[in-house]
Amino acid sequence: MIVGSPNYNGAARVEAEREALLLLLGAIALVVVPTVLDIAATFWSRADDTDGPLVLAASVFGLWRLRGTFNWHCAAAIRALALPFAVLGLCAFVIGHSLRFYQLEGGGAVCFTWACLSRIADRPVAGRVNFLCAILLFVVPFPASLADALLVPMKLMLAHAVVTTFSAMGFPVASHGVLLSIGFDQLAVADACAGLRSLLSLCAVGLLFVYFVPSRKVAHQVVLLALLPVIALLANFRRVSLLVLITYYFGADWGESAHNLAGYAEVAFTVSLFLLLHHVLNRGIRSAEH
Repeated sequence: MIVGSPNYNGAARVEAEREALLLLLGAIALVVVPTVLDIAATFWSRADDTDGPLVLAASVFGLWRLRGTFNWHCAAAIRALALPFAVLGLCAFVIGHSLRFYQLEGGGAVCFTWACLSRIADRPVAGRVNFLCAILLFVVPFPASLADALLVPMKLMLAHAVVTTFSAMGFPVASHGVLLSIGFDQLAVADACAGLRSLLSLCAVGLLFVYFVPSRKVAHQVVLLALLPVIALLANFRRVSLLVLITYYFGADWGESAHNLAGYAEVAFTVSLFLLLHHVLNRGIRSAEH
């Protein structure tokens, strides 16, 4: 083949674009991997953040499914935004990583990832990339000062709801603030059971459900999104109720050791509620069509 032929130039250009794409994805990995390791070592070992790895894995899987659509010939408007946000995200990552400011580090990593992917994501898939990168923000730890201001009222509300429900069923349950007395045993409504972090993670699970299991009508997706906080609160209520039953029948030691297991069951409960609601809405569509 002649070196200067159009076919050769075209093949060389495709190969160069492929190598540049790999370099770009490598740059993302160099930023994302240290951030994930920092967050995992500091937060994911705690009982109130068992959903973070699931949200991260599902978001990365969604982005991986779009890999065949990435190219260097995206719209000019998207290209114009990529560079400044990439620089901003990289600076935030470097500062946050050096100072162990995990919120800044995580936000910078997500911003850098979004900017890089926006550079190679054309308009048909840009919306999906934006949505999945927005979900990645749920993996970033929530500021403790703001979480503490919202956490105590949520704990008190959940403790009151659990005591009212179980007292009506004849269980010897009482509350002293966020401390539940179940017979002769006591159970604290911990951050894992009524934490803002838990609610945000469950909302992220709901957003991922809407993304991976879309409804045929936009109105139904709006309904699912509007019910996200309600379903998350119901899941937290179910988690504390399960721990109360375990403590009542098996003792406080079993109740305390079941926190993490109840967290995974909480995610399964949330997904089950979304599947049920999704089925009901789709059945309503079929009934209306007939």
